[in-house]
Amino acid sequence: MMRSTSFGLYAAALLLSAVTLPAAEGNAPLADAMEKLDRAAVRTLLQRRVDVNAPQVDGMTALHWAAYQDDAESVELLLGAGANVRAANRYGITPLTLAITDARFVDALAARAKAAGKLRASFVVPDSWRRNTPQALAEAERFALTDYLTTLAGAAPEGDAARAFYQRVAQMTGLPVDVVARARGFVRDAYIKHARPGDRAVVSSYDASFITPDPFPESESPRGPDPILDGLTRAYGGAFVGYARGELGFKTEMTYQLLAHDVNNKWDWGGGGRRTAPSASRCAVCGRNPTPV
Repeated sequence: MMRSTSFGLYAAALLLSAVTLPAAEGNAPLADAMEKLDRAAVRTLLQRRVDVNAPQVDGMTALHWAAYQDDAESVELLLGAGANVRAANRYGITPLTLAITDARFVDALAARAKAAGKLRASFVVPDSWRRNTPQALAEAERFALTDYLTTLAGAAPEGDAARAFYQRVAQMTGLPVDVVARARGFVRDAYIKHARPGDRAVVSSYDASFITPDPFPESESPRGPDPILDGLTRAYGGAFVGYARGELGFKTEMTYQLLAHDVNNKWDWGGGGRRTAPSASRCAVCGRNPTPV
């Protein structure tokens, strides 16, 4: 399932592009103070106009630490001082990566994006984004590891118990309750076709903000190629063919396919058909967010 417990990847990309100041190198007193949650020192340093984006030795900035420690007030303060949401630490993690798991940061980041002209002024933060708090995520994780797993492992629920269970899964995943009920809670990849009900569209398993028309709208399950993966495999497949011919001198009339679907569909799964291990736990943990534009 998509990882969209706050903005959704499409909105995150918009907000991510709102600030482009380069992070400086050297000493990082502001980041040090934020790491210690010394808010008084943070304010003093900002008043002295120290470099708000100066990183520590591992690349952590003050905004990294504010987002990591769920300090919404400091996040807004740092953003107002020009903190860079795109600065990555040595592990490639940006402050926005940390911040988007907490709905308390939505307004500050949206305002910053609007001020930079990267988000339309009329945009209104959807209510679903505001429900994505650390507490809500923790609740979803507990459900996925307890009641959800035990219900799937047991006999199919009936009556009021079934309705309550399917409704809870639907609420957490954003899928229509009838879709969840038909699958008896094993939602697997149902979000690919049902993340945007009524749109006759499919989303990518790798980025649910990437939407294309559904080539098989009459089918209950997704049948077409993944909107992102198919393009990547074609590009990399062609690149490899060019490398094999041009660099390695290997010339053949055979067609090279990366992740050939016809081969995969004929794979012997040991008599059990396609793999049936549910991937629904990741759906229960994650929520669906509408694309804002």
